Amino acid sequence: MVEKGNKNMVLERFQHYLSAALLRNYGRIPSAAVFADDFNLRAVGTTTVTRETTRKWINGITLPTVGHIVVLVAWLDLDVNVMFGKSEK
Repeated sequence: MVEKGNKNMVLERFQHYLSAALLRNYGRIPSAAVFADDFNLRAVGTTTVTRETTRKWINGITLPTVGHIVVLVAWLDLDVNVMFGKSEK
């Protein structure tokens, strides 16, 4: 079981790297609606997501499932090791 403090650290780290990637790709943090629509266009091999789900990702409330992380990594050029604290860039 993951400790609550560790989970919060992972969520914060994910939010930070997701926000940086969104800024790099959009020039700003997009609305949850835009992010969900763009994600769903790329969601091959996994389920689509709702605007509420992407809002929670952007705000660091929840983590995506593994399938969704695969899409985010490919689309936004994320480094999973850095995003989840395995190493620093």
